[in-house]
Amino acid sequence: MIRYAPISHVGHYTFPEGCIIASVVSCPNVTSVTFPAGCTNVLFYYCPGVTSITLPESCTEAVVNDCLNVTNITFPAGCTRARVYNCPEYKSLFDDPRGYQMVYVGGFYHTNCRHFTAAEAIAHWSADSYPDPKRGKAYVAAITAHEAKLQTKETA
Repeated sequence: MIRYAPISHVGHYTFPEGCIIASVVSCPNVTSVTFPAGCTNVLFYYCPGVTSITLPESCTEAVVNDCLNVTNITFPAGCTRARVYNCPEYKSLFDDPRGYQMVYVGGFYHTNCRHFTAAEAIAHWSADSYPDPKRGKAYVAAITAHEAKLQTKETA
């Protein structure tokens, strides 16, 4: 079942059981959401009242776009497409000037429509063929710093 939160809804919204694709689109008065078990795809678009998003463990694809006040997004480890765009209060690993925000989920670096392991990401953004070397270096620096933090946590 595909389900959209009602645009006019105010406060907390709970998606019904059986919903596998959940969309919260242009819902300025929604403040929080509960997803049912089994929900695999989630879309948040322009929901300024939402400050924190916790996606269900079953979620494999999530898009959060133009949620101006979101400060926290909890992705499940099995999420294979985690995309965040234009959420100025959210602290991502790297904010691309084009609006993409890089996140680390399930051992992969996700940004826009791409997801890479650390080695793949560094190879992609440091390649001579990458069209914007300055931006590529910024991505590589963010990944290198994040990998160093992960190593520190593992040895602690």
